Amino acid sequence: MSLRYGYLTVVFLFWLLVGPIPAAADPNTRILIIHSYSQEYPWTRGEHMGFVAALREGHSGEVVIETEYLDTKRISLTPEYISTFTDYLKVKYREFKPTAIYVTDDNALGFTTRQLS
Repeated sequence: MSLRYGYLTVVFLFWLLVGPIPAAADPNTRILIIHSYSQEYPWTRGEHMGFVAALREGHSGEVVIETEYLDTKRISLTPEYISTFTDYLKVKYREFKPTAIYVTDDNALGFTTRQLS
């Protein structure tokens, strides 16, 4: 079962490759961030803070950011976990229509391409 956001275009922004994000035509940007690991890992925290700072700096409109952590250092991406996490996102973000999804690391990328596209 996949989660669909209607008009959503899933965008994978690889921070090291693209650098600052240019201002979008829509003054209200909605970003869903999905990290593979916990917010307690310094690498994840650094990636998150750098992305958010650059996004806010490069955008003149309102930026709404929602963040989720798969925590796959502690729990495997089993079919059961994927299904449960997908259902959780469906309920939590039922009214949230992201402009883009930003992912960090391979587990978040794989989850997002399979479940959210």
